[in-house]
Amino acid sequence: MFTLKRLKESRAARNAAASYFAFFSIAGSAFLSIPVAVAYLEPAQIGLWTVVNQIVSYMLWMDLGVGGATGRKMADAIAAKDQTEINRWWSATRFALFVQGVLVIIIGLTCLPYTLAVFEIPSNLLSDGRLLLLGAVVLVGLSFPMKGVPGLMTAQERFHWIPVIQGIAPWISLVVFVYLLNLGYGLLSYLWGMGVSQVFTWIAFSVLIRTSEQIPRWDSQGISKERFRSLFSFSLNLSGIALITAVMSSIPAVLISRGGGLAVIPIYNFTSRGPVMISNLVQRMFHAFYPGLQRLYVDGRREAFRAKFVNVSFFAISMSVIAAGAIIAGTRPLVELLAGPDFFGGRTMTIWLAVGVIIVPLAAQFQSLRQIAGNMGKTLVFSVIKVAVAIAIAIPCYRHFGLAGIAAVFMLVPLIDASYGYVRGATGCGFKPSEISRPITFTALLAMVVVLVVGWVASLNQDIGPAFTIHKHVVHLPGWSEWICGGALALIGLAGVHIQLKRMRRPDL
Repeated sequence: MFTLKRLKESRAARNAAASYFAFFSIAGSAFLSIPVAVAYLEPAQIGLWTVVNQIVSYMLWMDLGVGGATGRKMADAIAAKDQTEINRWWSATRFALFVQGVLVIIIGLTCLPYTLAVFEIPSNLLSDGRLLLLGAVVLVGLSFPMKGVPGLMTAQERFHWIPVIQGIAPWISLVVFVYLLNLGYGLLSYLWGMGVSQVFTWIAFSVLIRTSEQIPRWDSQGISKERFRSLFSFSLNLSGIALITAVMSSIPAVLISRGGGLAVIPIYNFTSRGPVMISNLVQRMFHAFYPGLQRLYVDGRREAFRAKFVNVSFFAISMSVIAAGAIIAGTRPLVELLAGPDFFGGRTMTIWLAVGVIIVPLAAQFQSLRQIAGNMGKTLVFSVIKVAVAIAIAIPCYRHFGLAGIAAVFMLVPLIDASYGYVRGATGCGFKPSEISRPITFTALLAMVVVLVVGWVASLNQDIGPAFTIHKHVVHLPGWSEWICGGALALIGLAGVHIQLKRMRRPDL
């Protein structure tokens, strides 16, 4: 049994608590922004901001994975307390990120006239679109030099400060957003909110660097061809994955804007907002153990690493089942509460979003194995295959099944990543797939089948619960089928969580 003292001393517990804080903080601010946006902006304006966000997400991959690779490249030096190597790796990554940030701004400004042409933006919104994109690109470029800080904190096992900062920043953005909307600034309120929250993040990250036990300092000898070759050989795979993620997240908006118009985009986004947030919560929980897992691997504690990874993965799958139950029972009422019944994408779409909360974290777990090993293998190749398959399938699925078809495609295609990780993730860390991958995959597939069956049963009865009115929206509570099916999944997941908590009695868990 866990004790309060053990929880307070556990790095994983601190990481998890901070991640949960960040999740609920980000989710709360995001959900509150929906009724505010609906009250002040037209659906097409909301869709435009979504489009700008998707375009900016393409720019994020231009760090070429250096931000994500920073922690792994510094991990060995930090574990050995080698200050010279710490300084040189920090200098190499910071220099690379600074140059990349400048390139982001230059490329963004150069391509500005062409990027919005991909989307069918109404002429009355083009001016706002250009200004929003210009400001967002500049802000993203300025943020690049600090992208290595989360990696540094991971290597130092001080990662809990990162989600704390991530949890505070959205509220700063929301306050600025609401204030400027009231003053009549319209869409520009988004941009100012983004800018002010970024200034806060920059200051907080600077404090973290200066309060490190082993403060990284500038060392020009870190700027070498050999170090950059080692850095980019690893980071380019991470960059490719980031780019694929940006492409994957933007495809639904592109298809929907062309097939149904900008006004349809909020329906998909608002319906998926809650499930995506919950999926992020599961991944945050798993990532809370990542610094400890990386340290076990770097220290060569092979069996302890394997046991901890399997136990944490089982725990994450159990949390995913609980999340799936919450999605089935709560998505429709949540959308009605925040935006109104006209913005709900349907129960079939909800089922696929519930399945995705199992698949997406599973793929991320296997990817973490490859990152821990420091060798991404052919991850990028399989990521490209995933995009090609998604595009090929998404178009006919949207035509025949609408938003539910889009959701099904993008919740299932991460299985391509997971299938590659089944083999490469295990072998990259020096294990056979049967030692790590097989039990995790079997449990995850079983959970997917259960969620599909329970979700289908819930959709057979289109009952809804009692109604009440809030902010002029009629909100119906979950119907009895939603309560029963969602509750059943939650109970199954809780049983799994209980079992895994009993097994997690090691001090480092």
